[in-house]
Amino acid sequence: MNPGKMIHNIITCDEEVGSGTVDAAGGRFFSPIDPIPGYTSHMKMGGASMGDPVLGLAETARTFAIPAREASGDVVKSNPKVEELLEQCVKDGAVPILHSVFGSKTGIT
Repeated sequence: MNPGKMIHNIITCDEEVGSGTVDAAGGRFFSPIDPIPGYTSHMKMGGASMGDPVLGLAETARTFAIPAREASGDVVKSNPKVEELLEQCVKDGAVPILHSVFGSKTGIT
């Protein structure tokens, strides 16, 4: 829908989601397992490592991770940071995708 535009993936509570979420949202491999046999054969050593870019995706994706908690343990109020990042998307002409956590197993609501 938006060819040629950068995609800005905004992830709230990044410690509360799977360990591969930030890589996946950034167009990077989040697992050493080849999703399609032979897909990564062009890469060094014949396969991808976690964090390696997915061709055609990583070049246009940027990830912004907002932590779940402050160093003190207090829950981060993510709304101001999300709003700031959305405003930056408008300025940059980027397409935002917001991955928002509304509740978690550690008590974030």
